[in-house]
Amino acid sequence: MLETAKILRFPPNLRSAERSAAEVASAAEALLFMKIDDRIGADWQVLSDGDVAQSVLSSLKSASNSEPLRVCNESVAIYQRLDKHATRVGSFDEKDYFLGEFALLAGQTFRITGQFEQAERWLDLAEASFCHTLNSSPSILRVAHARLVVRYDMRRFPEVLSLLPSVTAGYQRLGMTEESQKAKFLEAATLKETGDLEAAFDCFSELLESLAPGRGILRSLVLTNMAEEYGRRGNHQLSLDAYQQALSSADSTESSLASAQLKSSIGSTFKITGQLQAAADCLRASISEFLNLGIAARAASLRIVLSEVLLADGRDREAEWEILAALPTIEAQGMVTEGFAAIGLLKESVSRRRTDVEALRDLRVALQN
Repeated sequence: MLETAKILRFPPNLRSAERSAAEVASAAEALLFMKIDDRIGADWQVLSDGDVAQSVLSSLKSASNSEPLRVCNESVAIYQRLDKHATRVGSFDEKDYFLGEFALLAGQTFRITGQFEQAERWLDLAEASFCHTLNSSPSILRVAHARLVVRYDMRRFPEVLSLLPSVTAGYQRLGMTEESQKAKFLEAATLKETGDLEAAFDCFSELLESLAPGRGILRSLVLTNMAEEYGRRGNHQLSLDAYQQALSSADSTESSLASAQLKSSIGSTFKITGQLQAAADCLRASISEFLNLGIAARAASLRIVLSEVLLADGRDREAEWEILAALPTIEAQGMVTEGFAAIGLLKESVSRRRTDVEALRDLRVALQN
């Protein structure tokens, strides 16, 4: 490398005081341990050290799937502090970079908790901040990818399939392998949702071959989808083998979200194959994990599936409890069209202790569409 091309360190008077790695981690941990409302200016000031800010960001990212509500609240609070109080971070464009990163993390965790409008708003803020940084292309690509994940969750599948190739090409051009693999998963999942099952399975298979063993969360989700397709094709042994591999991959991670999603998929498969007790056990475990994560909408949807399993198993009273637990969330969060007839029929039938199975099925179908 030419001497003139080397990146030089900032002069000492422009850099924050040097801290050891242990001191950086301790400062980040101390900030996150403290309640947000109890922090004063001096507590927030540690973020002016870019190393500490990066340590805080890394800690929150690692917890985003297991504690999305906490991570969301922290990301919003840190963004607002950096933005409104003009806290200086580092010596160059670090402040805009961290504003973008914390806004992106807020958008991603708002999506996990089902708050899609808030997610889109924070992703807009992330992009606006990243635009003020040098070499912004990788960060803006990640924001575009996050937007498509939100649209996937909102079931705007044609938009995802139309815009995703541009994001994937950008990742490949920049050599962003892990991000490219995540984009491939989004493509496969979207194809599956649109009914193109063969193309989706080919996509999942191709992705699995490219994944290193350490990619536990993504690997478990890919294997789960492949197991579902094996089951649909009647290859039950291959399906069980894939599920076992998925469970092993999920167990090797700390992601409660991956575990909850996996258990819901396995429970649904047991339901299809008539293994009702096993289905109920998996669905209950998944519901519990989603509730612990603060994802009430997903838990409510699964309660409806669980109630169908319980009715089929002759456990009518337990099914009624699950329906009564699910309906308030379904109505409060507008998960189905206002005035959806099946809800009224279901309420009336449960009150008479004669659950309307057809209304229950209609509601489950509506929640899946």
